Amino acid sequence: MYWATICAATSLGAPAVYESYEDTLELVAGGESVLVVPASDYRPATHPHLVTVPIADAEPTHVVVASRATDNNPSLDAFRSAAAATLAAAA
Repeated sequence: MYWATICAATSLGAPAVYESYEDTLELVAGGESVLVVPASDYRPATHPHLVTVPIADAEPTHVVVASRATDNNPSLDAFRSAAAATLAAAA
């Protein structure tokens, strides 16, 4: 499984700005952006002007987790462990 968000330029040529997921859906519905999500994400289907279309032949993407070397947040270690386990299970 993979996911990516692809930001298209707005009609004015400036990058689209995503303030919230709902804003993202509005930009997509307005024809100003494209959103690629995992098959398990049903949130776009809740928008009345959007449909999801499977991408059968897309190449898998690379996943990168980055953090500050000085960040001692204990949740960060838990996140890294969960991400590694999820990626290992999908391989």
